[in-house]
Amino acid sequence: FADDIVIISNNYNNIKKLLEITTKYSKITNIKINVKKSAYTSNSSNIQNLNYENNIFPFLNSYQSYKYLC
Repeated sequence: FADDIVIISNNYNNIKKLLEITTKYSKITNIKINVKKSAYTSNSSNIQNLNYENNIFPFLNSYQSYKYLC
């Protein structure tokens, strides 16, 4: 059973599109996305909020660490 995912994109608009696709898939498969166990980062200087169902994903700066699969 695997329910972890990493979404990678080269710009904000594409990451939003990928999140929309992931959201549709999660609704079909009844898998919930837990924003509290999620995060995103970017190397862009133009940081924008990444939203999911009225929640904002936490943003990690390049110097912050993130435990994945713990």
